[in-house]
Amino acid sequence: MKHLFTAIIIILFLFSCKKESYIKDYSLTNREHVCLTSSILLSTDNNNSYFSDLKIMQKKCIISDSKSDTIFRVFRDNDFSTQLFFTKSGNEYTINPHHISFTSEVKNKSNDILFIDGNYFFNSMVIKNEEIINHRMSTHTDLPHAIDYNISSKYIYGNQKDSRSIYSFYFYSPDSGAYWIRPADKIKKICNDPLVCSNNLCINESKNTLVVAYRYVNFVSLYDLDGELKTTIQIGKDIAKPYIHKDLGIKPEKTKKYFIDTYGTSQYIYCLFSGSYDFSTNSTVFIFKWNGKHVKTLQLDHPISKFAIDEKDSFMICITSNHLGGQDVIRYNL
Repeated sequence: MKHLFTAIIIILFLFSCKKESYIKDYSLTNREHVCLTSSILLSTDNNNSYFSDLKIMQKKCIISDSKSDTIFRVFRDNDFSTQLFFTKSGNEYTINPHHISFTSEVKNKSNDILFIDGNYFFNSMVIKNEEIINHRMSTHTDLPHAIDYNISSKYIYGNQKDSRSIYSFYFYSPDSGAYWIRPADKIKKICNDPLVCSNNLCINESKNTLVVAYRYVNFVSLYDLDGELKTTIQIGKDIAKPYIHKDLGIKPEKTKKYFIDTYGTSQYIYCLFSGSYDFSTNSTVFIFKWNGKHVKTLQLDHPISKFAIDEKDSFMICITSNHLGGQDVIRYNL
């Protein structure tokens, strides 16, 4: 009897440790949401700077600037104080500040902040003793250009940029090159223009999951890190159809924008939703578990372009435009 009881305890323990399986494809039609009100942390009033991306890591918020002499600004994430600056060196930038993309990786053993600069060089940044130290890593000459880059212990992942074929993303290793992954059939059937696959993506290696959130169609797809499609979520009852010119294909300026950014924490996927043609309407954030289950929907009081979530999923830092022609960095408590 004692051995039987022990066996039952072991079985229950194993089931409790089992990872959540992916849920089946579904349509999210319930648009009930939680309304959030922002507070302003930082403002600019001209076009001398442009905040292009941000990341929260090591209890700090790092913001990249693609226009001013200051390439990075670093703040404490709890009160947005103690600024550190990384500026250009001499008359030339040590980093090409245009189109900087922070890579997404939930686990980072060295605690370095990894990013790709405008010349597609990999960079490793360390914040130590109130100083920013940057180290340029060797570039992969055959790595396809992407909008978002994500790094696991095995592959580099990137979404398609200027692709001539219907692909959503690739995974790459120096030994085997890039392997391209196609979207779900329901997305491929919408049209044969590669722009239909425009997306943002992020990964969670511990969950063995990659999420793709599409810009011109109302879908979010989850894959495992070997590129096998697991779940596709449709937002709303009907499939969105982009404006398609008979000769030129999808016309972005005449097509509604759906998902325009993603951010992943250890627990959740955050997908930034516009729902407008010109990014002018207040943004919505859809939150999912890494198995695809919808958790909640947040309605914001600003249209935001980029955002980041702290490691405890307690607050969100965002970038938005202001009426002075500059930008605000704002915070929402979750």
